[in-house]
Amino acid sequence: GSSIDHVHGIVQAADGGYVLIGSTVSTDGDVTSNHGFHDLWLIKISATGVLQWQKTYGGSLNDIGSWIQATTDGGYIISGITGSSDGDITGYHGGASDIWLLKVDGAGNLQWNKCFGGSREENISNILQTSDGGYFLTANCFSTDGDLACGSNSGFRWVAKMDNAGNIQWQK
Repeated sequence: GSSIDHVHGIVQAADGGYVLIGSTVSTDGDVTSNHGFHDLWLIKISATGVLQWQKTYGGSLNDIGSWIQATTDGGYIISGITGSSDGDITGYHGGASDIWLLKVDGAGNLQWNKCFGGSREENISNILQTSDGGYFLTANCFSTDGDLACGSNSGFRWVAKMDNAGNIQWQK
């Protein structure tokens, strides 16, 4: 598009193409919609680089995709950050940013999304699918409230195990 567009992660699709994750502020060009400011941008290209589809998810503030991994069901798990409490965002905690997890099917259609955080800033480092179909993630955590077990305003490393629907099974 004609504004700010970034790619932060890429994974190979089952058909040999690629799925890219990032953010966009654009509302034109290859970007077909924008909820406001930075939206998470999901792009599927063929093995030869031809755009096959693209999706934007987000709300009225900053919503940025950082990591993507193919899942065993043919979809993708996406992690990033959000500062929005509207649009596609569910469960935002009101801090500078929340950890944002999204599960999409193989066509990029949203299956579920979850926010994790508190009244300060959280940001995701990485996410991996586990052998039981759940997810393991690491993040930086600065909140002492909300649904994270951080306990200090000075910042901690947060690790968590999620089930296949993004519910916390344990956290440290």
